[in-house]
Amino acid sequence: MWGIDKRAGLDGSSRRSTGGARYAERRPIASLLRQTGLLRALERLRRTPRLLVVSYHRVGELAGNQLDDATFSATADEFREQVQYMKRWFAVPPPHEVLDSLERGSFADPTLLVTFDDGYRDNYDVAFPTLRDCGVPACFFVVTGLLDAPRLPWWDRVAYSIKNMNGAVLRLDYPERLVLDLRQVSRARATWRILRACKDAKTFDESCLFDELTTRTGVTVDVASLARTLFMSWNSVRDMARAGMTIGSHTATHPILASLSEAAQRRELRESRERIGDMVGSQPEMLAYPVGGPGAFADVTRRLAREVGYRAAFSYGDSVRRSFSVDPFAVPRVAVEHTDTWAQFRLRLTLATIR
Repeated sequence: MWGIDKRAGLDGSSRRSTGGARYAERRPIASLLRQTGLLRALERLRRTPRLLVVSYHRVGELAGNQLDDATFSATADEFREQVQYMKRWFAVPPPHEVLDSLERGSFADPTLLVTFDDGYRDNYDVAFPTLRDCGVPACFFVVTGLLDAPRLPWWDRVAYSIKNMNGAVLRLDYPERLVLDLRQVSRARATWRILRACKDAKTFDESCLFDELTTRTGVTVDVASLARTLFMSWNSVRDMARAGMTIGSHTATHPILASLSEAAQRRELRESRERIGDMVGSQPEMLAYPVGGPGAFADVTRRLAREVGYRAAFSYGDSVRRSFSVDPFAVPRVAVEHTDTWAQFRLRLTLATIR
């Protein structure tokens, strides 16, 4: 799911990027460029032949959402418009062709790959029909454990607890000492702050976090009910694979790999790959590191991914490397967020490949 580097909106509405503030500053610029016609002029400039990977999580409406708003990347209508735009301005080959070009170290055209993380059900119900209708292939990185036995991910559980607590002040001792006055900061910002602490912790214990949240917020979470229809079924995954979509691994349990021992990392990478192979018919060649920021994986993680049998692995964040040379086991991605304006979305993709 989410990444260390994707969320950091100034108001807490986006917790996926350390670049959130930077892009917030770009919004007026993007709007001005659109109004003056300069954005269209930039779009028509010659593009550099390189790979741009965009990352989504959920597609749908925020209204009534009791979980983590930041997991939503776009509404259904916005997503369709974005897919049509990407197909117009970029080559969108199947992921296996992208892998071949990555290993060669060169691309003939400005090339774009659409990816999804985690395996939320709306990926199948909402995003997949749009991709299929538009003829755009994508890679869906699934957490095998969440498909085998759906549970409420800890980031969604944090958001649910904060949204439903009655008190005005929240004090936590785990994962670090925090005092959050909800009269002064938004609940979205408070959620972001707690999740940041979880991701920055050297070691992270979900059960400790859940116990702390229950005690300090007074919110009892019906985990089974909330998780029952949250993620795709394996039947849905197989249906997408038969339709030409690629299924990749997002590990077995979505840990921060760099915090695990080498043996535990290998187990996460191997077991998820084998499970997808058993359920879909072929083992994945593509991996997305959970969280995905600089501290989420290490040199040993990249080595293990290669040894286990992956051909490429993807990080997570808003940076796009300007070099033509990209490490196939640390491929950067641009995160799409529900707070993006249409002009901002276009500008970000344009600047990523413009000469």
